[in-house]
Amino acid sequence: MRAASLFVFALAVLFEATPAAATPLSGDAGDGSCAYSSADVLMWTPSAGSLANFLADEFARAGNLFIALGNDANGFWSAEADIGSDACDDCSTMRLVRTSFDGKERKTFVVGRGRDQEEGTPAERRKKLKTRVFKVASSELNVKALKHDYTLELPKHDAEGKIEKFSGWFAQVKKKNGALLRFALVNESQMCWCFPSWRAYTLAAPKPK
Repeated sequence: MRAASLFVFALAVLFEATPAAATPLSGDAGDGSCAYSSADVLMWTPSAGSLANFLADEFARAGNLFIALGNDANGFWSAEADIGSDACDDCSTMRLVRTSFDGKERKTFVVGRGRDQEEGTPAERRKKLKTRVFKVASSELNVKALKHDYTLELPKHDAEGKIEKFSGWFAQVKKKNGALLRFALVNESQMCWCFPSWRAYTLAAPKPK
């Protein structure tokens, strides 16, 4: 059964991600020194346990990261982490983000910061992240009300996670009503360094500012 599933994954252009199972992806646009990007993509659902614990676990182990969380009446919620800059060993930042389904509005809440941005032991930084998640959940994000009536799709990639035709996006959220969002990791070049950040769009791919 598992062998058959892997065969289907290899043939499909897009497929629905498995909840709580990270898929490492990478892509090379072949244009400039910051053309290469990589990220882990996965989905959270209530069956995976506490959202705060889940985010703390994933943030501790990953660099660039996209986690689909679900949607409410105002848009789609995701947790997005980026390394900040390849000039810094641990300047990663995790944000909770609500994106409107037209892609025009992104409301962002910083919940996690890496070692080089925030003092404390790993346990202390983990506690701070969870506290910030609880704060967002007490005001803007009703975790229990999140709906999971969507599919999380990935660009076609090989067994090593390399995206075949890379245009910047790593995750696509599709609802039955036709609403569709893509999430791209845009690398901006400054001096000799690359600065990745997540963007969302509906039809046209985002470009660096």
